[in-house]
Amino acid sequence: MIKDILRLIRIKNLVFLSVFQIILYFGVLDPIFQKYGMSEILNGWQFLLLGLCVVFTAASGYVINDYYDVKIDMINRPKKVIVGNTIDRHTVMTIYIVLAIIGIAFGVALTIWLKSYTMIFVFLLVPGLLWFYSSGYKRQFLLGNIIIALCTYMVPFLFGYVSDKILHLHYNSITELGGFFMNLVNHVCQEIYVWMFAFAFFAFALTLIREIVKDQEDI
Repeated sequence: MIKDILRLIRIKNLVFLSVFQIILYFGVLDPIFQKYGMSEILNGWQFLLLGLCVVFTAASGYVINDYYDVKIDMINRPKKVIVGNTIDRHTVMTIYIVLAIIGIAFGVALTIWLKSYTMIFVFLLVPGLLWFYSSGYKRQFLLGNIIIALCTYMVPFLFGYVSDKILHLHYNSITELGGFFMNLVNHVCQEIYVWMFAFAFFAFALTLIREIVKDQEDI
């Protein structure tokens, strides 16, 4: 049962996704913060919340995708079908709901911590997109591919966005620092966004190509 659940949530993919986020944190963000002498501001716990939100949301996306793909999977890969075979459909749906709720909860906790409540929209939008993708959008020409690519794009983008909010939250609370430091913060945020956009664009393009190839294989 545990082995089947791990296969259902694509544990190997989730490990890779976690490693990717760790690389973004220690390989990109931390050096930039150290470069400008702001390393003490970088809060690892906030990025841990973001990472857990991303991982649980991705896991829920894999589950709901398998839930709706039973018929085509029975044709393409019958020996690997889990839904309705080793795990009944009701249990699969329960697993999806639990994972999605946990992912959203981590996201909401992060938005409250950063006092950036507009982020809640993102953490609700992505699970919704994954649901509608699995239930119907994936069967429409290119639309489903683009949705998955955009969800992948959001991972580096959110790292940049959270960094922006951390810096502004910290320096906005120290009003006596004046405009010079806020200009420095804006410069740091701009540098972070440049790096994150580069990773995000690469992730988007690579995922879009991969999804198109997968569709060709399925046909």
